[in-house]
Amino acid sequence: MFITVGFDEDHGNELWAYDPAGDGPVLLKNIHAGTFGTYFGSNSGHVPFVEIDGVGYFAAAADSWSAKSSGNELWRSDGTVAGTWLVKDINPGDGSSSPLDFYNVDGVLFFTADDGTHGRELWKSDGTEASTMLVKDITDTNPFDTGFGNFAVDGETLFFSAENWSMYSMLWKSDGTEEGTVLVKDIYPGSRRLYIGEMVSFQGLLFFSAMGDNVTKKQLWTSDGTAAGTSLFKVLSEGYNSNPHDFIVSGDTLYFIATFGRDDLDLWKTDGTVDGTVMVKDFSPTEGSGPRNLISFKNTLFFEGRDGTIGPGIWTSDGTADGTKMVGDLYPGSRARSVWDLVAGDDFMVFMAKESSLISSTQLWRSDGTEAGLRRIEITLPGGAEVEYYSIRQFTRSQGSIFFTTEDDIYGREVWSTDGTDEGTQLLIDLHPGPNDSNPKIVGVIGERGTGGETLLFGGDDGFHGNELWKVAGGPSLRPSSFAEWKEEQFTPGQLADPLLSGPDGDPDGDGITNLGEYVHGGSPNRVDANPVEILPLNDAQGEITSVTVTFPWTRGMTDVGYELQISTDLGSWELLESGVINVASQGDADLITLRAEPPDLGAIEVFVRLRVFEL
Repeated sequence: MFITVGFDEDHGNELWAYDPAGDGPVLLKNIHAGTFGTYFGSNSGHVPFVEIDGVGYFAAAADSWSAKSSGNELWRSDGTVAGTWLVKDINPGDGSSSPLDFYNVDGVLFFTADDGTHGRELWKSDGTEASTMLVKDITDTNPFDTGFGNFAVDGETLFFSAENWSMYSMLWKSDGTEEGTVLVKDIYPGSRRLYIGEMVSFQGLLFFSAMGDNVTKKQLWTSDGTAAGTSLFKVLSEGYNSNPHDFIVSGDTLYFIATFGRDDLDLWKTDGTVDGTVMVKDFSPTEGSGPRNLISFKNTLFFEGRDGTIGPGIWTSDGTADGTKMVGDLYPGSRARSVWDLVAGDDFMVFMAKESSLISSTQLWRSDGTEAGLRRIEITLPGGAEVEYYSIRQFTRSQGSIFFTTEDDIYGREVWSTDGTDEGTQLLIDLHPGPNDSNPKIVGVIGERGTGGETLLFGGDDGFHGNELWKVAGGPSLRPSSFAEWKEEQFTPGQLADPLLSGPDGDPDGDGITNLGEYVHGGSPNRVDANPVEILPLNDAQGEITSVTVTFPWTRGMTDVGYELQISTDLGSWELLESGVINVASQGDADLITLRAEPPDLGAIEVFVRLRVFEL
């Protein structure tokens, strides 16, 4: 007797997909049916995004090829199909409003958009079509755009710099009403050289970079939102543009980078007072030296930097010159060529570095802020294939991990995650199976931080739907509570109306896995998945098959489905095959179950065994 795995086109429940790391990505919304899919982001290429009370707002457009210049509008999602929709077609029809500059101002979304009539102006929304409206036509010489620059939120007020058609850059503020959207102060009256740079809210004041006149040049300014309360705060470099920028609040201190003298970039800090605004460390004036990319990690300042003698590397500062130092030596006996993309997670930071000018020397690193916790992250691929580390980008913090995208010859460009360890750095899903690229674009993260209930939203092409919106959720209650709920998440209303397509025995992606199987085992009916079922015959001393084991993952918490083993000699009629559980192992959000059965001895007759999944 010999045993073969059997396939049944009508009841192929023995095949499914399983993500051992937990809940795998599922198609959240088929925004644009067909193979072209959806374009996520603005015409500039990045995805403007903000999360407000568990809802993510982003820009998207149907048809990824043509929509870069048309149809790009404001969307929202709470991570469910029912909660994902176009908020408003601001530039109606084929036009594109190209929403940008998303900010959460006391629970209200502020953004800029072009409705096709007023040019690019300031808008607001609470997530409904009726509430999405133009705040003010700042440049009322239509259809000229207002040139928006930098933004900062201070309580219920949005501060921003704006240029009108005559090219004056000025400081504005808005409370969301037309009458409350006003010019704060014309800092350099009558001059077209007025400059408003980066800005941040700190201790009840707006700190920003501005050029007040041609003598003091670009220096540090503050504002309380009134003309009288907007003034030069401190000249950091006499006779030169200090150009303060890269503001970051860490603990009770505001840090920033400024130029001292002609070219020297140095680290500065302020406690909100003039006397407390001082240089922290004078970096060497060697070309390329100085700090950059300031971040706060566990209320401590970290940044990328070099001082002309060591580095570049990851530095930290306690606000004193002696306490400003490099965390550790990346390449003992050598020197790093460059470091970049420093990003803070909950318990660790990641960044990129390379030892030489060769692109192949690019590496992924992690740090916990100590020298002992500084090390490379090695990614292992099947067959010894190598990850193209230089292609890593889109770092995004979520669920105690950091997500990113990268490319290799095995999986193509896909979404990965890391917990800061080698073994915890893994492919999230091969969305477009094989070496094909899904070309993912991370949209953002929604949900309350630290609860395990966060959801990552990203755009990607699975080779079936075109580029669409996908989600990866965290926390204990990620799976749908019933097959009916699962179908609502996976299919459009039109597809739900066709039971042959969306019913339990449907198989829309043609991979041999029915919808019921996809539901139980964490798969998707919209992508082709491989069969993880392992069937092994057990032989006696004479080489005869006496029993068979079947091992498969089974997602915990499924109360509306069951399973059984079946046997057949013709793939037409199936009978129950008695079996028993001999082992259960934990594997992520699933139990890895092993059944053992003793099929009857039918001599040389071919026997087929399958796992059947059924509704209770």
